[in-house]
Amino acid sequence: DAAGAFVFGGALQGADDATVLTPDASASAGPFSVSNAHLAGFYIINADDLEAAIAWGEKVAEATNHPIEVRPFFATGRVADQMKDMPGA
Repeated sequence: DAAGAFVFGGALQGADDATVLTPDASASAGPFSVSNAHLAGFYIINADDLEAAIAWGEKVAEATNHPIEVRPFFATGRVADQMKDMPGA
């Protein structure tokens, strides 16, 4: 961090805790099942619970016309410290 290169770090909960949302508003448990799926980007939101996160994920899937995988995220370091003061934390 002294070099100023580190931005943030964190961990996703395991694949068993994932929910996949599709643009047609369907949901399935578990991670993307397609073996050639790749991470094209990500969003980190502050949601009160998994139900609220899934509601946001449904909006993103519909807006982007792409499936979205929702998983709890655990921030580390400075990000974790900053998140302590956020509403819902």
